[in-house]
Amino acid sequence: MKVPFVHSPDEISAPEFLSDNSRGLTLFQPETCLLRIEVEFIHAKTDSECLAFAEQANNIDSPIVRQQVFTLINVPRKRNRPSRRITVDSSEPTDCSSILSTCVSIEPKVSGRFSKTFLQPLLLTLAERNYSFGFTFPKETEIFSSYKVQLTRECPVVLAGRYVKLSRRLPQTPWIVDGARKLPFSVEELIVNPVRTYFGPSSRITFSSSGREDVDVRYMVPVFPWNVFVLLSRTFVFHIRCLGLGRPFMLQVENYQASIAEVINTFSKLHDEQKRSSKDVGIANQSSVDLLHLATLINSQTEGKVFVRDLQFVRPSHASHAIKFGELEKSKCYRAVCWCPQGGLGSEQLYLLASHCAGSSDSTQTISDHLVWPPKITSGYVEFGPIPLIQPTPIRVLHRRAALERARTVRSMRLMDYKTRMQCPPPEFVDYLSWSEQYPIEELFILELRCDAGTYVKEFIHGDLGRCRPSLASILQRQVDILALDVVAIELDWPLRLPDPDLPV
Repeated sequence: MKVPFVHSPDEISAPEFLSDNSRGLTLFQPETCLLRIEVEFIHAKTDSECLAFAEQANNIDSPIVRQQVFTLINVPRKRNRPSRRITVDSSEPTDCSSILSTCVSIEPKVSGRFSKTFLQPLLLTLAERNYSFGFTFPKETEIFSSYKVQLTRECPVVLAGRYVKLSRRLPQTPWIVDGARKLPFSVEELIVNPVRTYFGPSSRITFSSSGREDVDVRYMVPVFPWNVFVLLSRTFVFHIRCLGLGRPFMLQVENYQASIAEVINTFSKLHDEQKRSSKDVGIANQSSVDLLHLATLINSQTEGKVFVRDLQFVRPSHASHAIKFGELEKSKCYRAVCWCPQGGLGSEQLYLLASHCAGSSDSTQTISDHLVWPPKITSGYVEFGPIPLIQPTPIRVLHRRAALERARTVRSMRLMDYKTRMQCPPPEFVDYLSWSEQYPIEELFILELRCDAGTYVKEFIHGDLGRCRPSLASILQRQVDILALDVVAIELDWPLRLPDPDLPV
């Protein structure tokens, strides 16, 4: 059912939106068909008397009284009356007149803007009890008129999906410092604004994601079909489940005006196939409903900065649990371009790294006699790990995060020679070519690592002024700086993987 805001009695005289009951049952029927009706009332005569009282109070010498009256007049109380909750079953005809009669049957408590509770503390502030004016109020009870009638949704719906951030100048949420925007767009706005267009301008949408990334970090997205890319990944980068899919997120949509059935019929690509496969059951017992066409519309409006996939309706309880679990338990895979001044890496640094990993209590790695830099062409990389860490809150976020120490683990790590790897770079490495124009090519290397959720990768690499124990810089006994960082994968198998949305037109 479409439920718009209603602001006057004229607008509810013929509520056509309550007569559309041709839609069948949907997965979200129990939650989305519960409405809340809120009615506010106003008493015009009482308001005029309050204004007259305020004009008289301005002539009183006491500044305390004038301030109290000013506050009461300019910050009026909300006169919200008891609400009625009505469940409208879309499978049965709706009697509009009964709903309207329910609206007007809510009897208000007679109350003006000023009451005894408000006036008592005000009168006690007077130094003298000699009052120079007064008011006579009528004894008869007058009828309050309806000021505003508002219909809202009782329960939200939740959309879930994954996003791939393709820009290095895009924060996850609006970046505002001292009231001024630092960058014109954010991931949240690029996703939420198109969704609000289709759910109604008055809808409230809350964006949440499984973790967050820095403004200059981008995601790697597969350039091959998914099944081909999984096959290639067995010999490239890492053995992981969600390579390149993106970061899981959820949108909690409240007070929406659109019909959920209409949204599904408009934006679901697989809905008809699901209904045919489940025969008479429909989609009532399914855990999610795809919105792939809506994902395509979002992607067409992000200007190539964000790519949304796997967009679907999910149950709110499933979404909140999955997001919380991902923040604490998932692993992340990164790729970074690093600079090691003073001549770059050498075999000596590899031995130091291997010795540190071999001495770790949970490591089974042995020191090889064939550690050379650059690595041999046959392998192209050298691999180490795991490395346990103690990471204090980084200096760069101390102004907004608690000063705590966190135990994290870099589970595995690969080092590749920049010059050798970039001789014939794959598409996802092309972005790294520009660094050889700014730094000596022999001092550059590529680092790939898999680490715990909540690991500060930048601080692990450069050490954060010696605060990260240990860091890659402290183990190598060399200065190491990070030039570019990409998220390769978030190892969280939620939400349900769907076919890729159509390319935006």
